[in-house]
Amino acid sequence: VSDNPYSQYYWEVYTSLGNGSASPSDPDVTDRWSPAYSAIQKCHWFLQNVDQTPMDEAKKTQMKAEARFLRAYQYYTLTQLYGDVPLTTKTLSQEERNVINKTSITEVQQFVLDELGAIAPELPVSYSGSEVGKITRGAALSLKARLELYTARYADCITTSEQIMALGYSLFSSYADLFRIQNENNREVILDIQYRANDYPNKNLGVMPSSTFGGWGSLCPTQALVDSYEMNNGKTIAELNSGYDEKEPYKNRDPRLSASIVFPGQLYEGKYYNPIERSSGDYYNGSNNSKTGYLYKKYTSNLSDYDDIWNTGLNMIVIRYAEVLLTYAEAKIETGAIDNSVYDAIDAVRQRAGMPKVDRSVYAGQTAMRELVRRERRVEFALEGLRWFDIKRWKIGPQVRE
Repeated sequence: VSDNPYSQYYWEVYTSLGNGSASPSDPDVTDRWSPAYSAIQKCHWFLQNVDQTPMDEAKKTQMKAEARFLRAYQYYTLTQLYGDVPLTTKTLSQEERNVINKTSITEVQQFVLDELGAIAPELPVSYSGSEVGKITRGAALSLKARLELYTARYADCITTSEQIMALGYSLFSSYADLFRIQNENNREVILDIQYRANDYPNKNLGVMPSSTFGGWGSLCPTQALVDSYEMNNGKTIAELNSGYDEKEPYKNRDPRLSASIVFPGQLYEGKYYNPIERSSGDYYNGSNNSKTGYLYKKYTSNLSDYDDIWNTGLNMIVIRYAEVLLTYAEAKIETGAIDNSVYDAIDAVRQRAGMPKVDRSVYAGQTAMRELVRRERRVEFALEGLRWFDIKRWKIGPQVRE
């Protein structure tokens, strides 16, 4: 629901939100409400009853913290999507449910921040073996930092980010391979949704490729997203002497472009992608093909990784360390404290992708640095589900909706 992808099928719940035709009763609007409160109720029930269970007290404390995180995450999501929402911290009777009112967004967000701060010390820094994927201290602190950034609590956000940066996370060596199934659970991943083929499969990947690759072409990257990637010399395509050539628009670009998006003429899955010519099976106006001429590539860079693209075990990353680095940088920029640590954080993300360090002669003041970090967030996290939230908090909807 942003300026990054286009969703062409109304039944996938985004079209009416994008064109402004949604009403409060539409499934498009409500499909995240009921599951969230169902999850919250399960957490309530667990927290109210777990103390009756004879078990190791340290383990019990850890599990309580995990449940409180899951509950806080649901409230975080609800406030981001709906604003004021009912806040409950225990199972309600039918009578109580009938009369409950909404709680202000600021009060719910403060509850989330308080919960995350309280449980972080009770969670392990890492897990091993079969427990990998559970909620860690880094996950609690990272969600806290994200919400502090979103609510402009920049000083708190800087402190929280520094705590995360001391936990031992690092950027994965290859941006292009970060999202492949064989590289799951690496040191960049802070929080993800764990899937397992056949038992609890990830069925989301099939909507990304077009028909010639066995998919639906449901979500199509936009030209605006493609244009936001810099040249590999660090200049935007609109800058003078950037080297951008309209006749070869994808040449010498930020490597994250070809890692995240399949563009016309790119060699993909053994053939050159051709959505332009009518005779091609990739033709943009064909059935289950991309209407923008671009395809997702992040998550599906190598379809041979999966026996069945509709039944995969690929974990979906929710928070990763690169976000923490850019969160820290943005919070520092917004406070005007643009020091070497800000450049170091942004440079680490850029250089991992194969981009040059930030040109400090061009990006120095707050206005220029704000522009830079916002562009970095857009291209680094393209198609990872953060863009709409960024547009909302930056209040740039009118500027990017065209």
